[in-house]
Amino acid sequence: GSAARSQMQAGEHGMTDMRRLTHADGETEHKRAAGTLLDAGAERPADLDLAMLRQHCAQTLDRDWLYATYESLGLAYGPAFRAVETLSVSKDQVLAHLVLPSTAQDPDLALHPSLLDAAFHAVLGLYHARTGSGGAALPVALDELIVYAPTTDQMWVHLLERRVGEGLRKIDLSLADAQGQVSVTVRGFTLRTLPTVPPTPIRKPETTVSSASADSDQVADYFRNLVARETGVPLAEIDLHAPLEDYGID
Repeated sequence: GSAARSQMQAGEHGMTDMRRLTHADGETEHKRAAGTLLDAGAERPADLDLAMLRQHCAQTLDRDWLYATYESLGLAYGPAFRAVETLSVSKDQVLAHLVLPSTAQDPDLALHPSLLDAAFHAVLGLYHARTGSGGAALPVALDELIVYAPTTDQMWVHLLERRVGEGLRKIDLSLADAQGQVSVTVRGFTLRTLPTVPPTPIRKPETTVSSASADSDQVADYFRNLVARETGVPLAEIDLHAPLEDYGID
């Protein structure tokens, strides 16, 4: 079986460092995640200018398209996780309005998983015009997540894409309230695009001639040549199904 444990230790500047470790049956221990607890008074980033972002992200996408696309990829999200209400995009940015479904509301959660998950759902808006440019995009890393204040039932999320290399995209996310005040930031959410693998063509089975069939053809050729030599009848006119008397052979 496998086991997991968390470590907490004092870090620099009064911060607390955390690590999540796993191991299986005494094998090598692996670090699965690391983080730092900040003081409650950590300075927030600048507010989002929602009016400017709405103007910049001028193309609107339908939320039904979003979840239908995920379902076609094998990801069927239930009602409690369908928190994306509106979605607008530009070439490298997304602005989405998130509304927590009534079935998922829980005032005791500082960072609601349905809202955070929905923020990641909005990433698909960056790919809506890139059909055919690659295969599936898989999340492979997340550099930093900071919670400055609890999430609320309605949030705005802004996504900004950064190109970092062939097949890799890093996306920064900011969750803010109706006034644009940032509550959560995610930095370096990294996606790796897998190359599209063309389907393997189905080959028609090759026609093979059995050894018995080959032997039969050789015998037929031998008798045609024998009859042609003995009778002088052109080879092309000899029918092996005709009686030999037709060729003057008793």
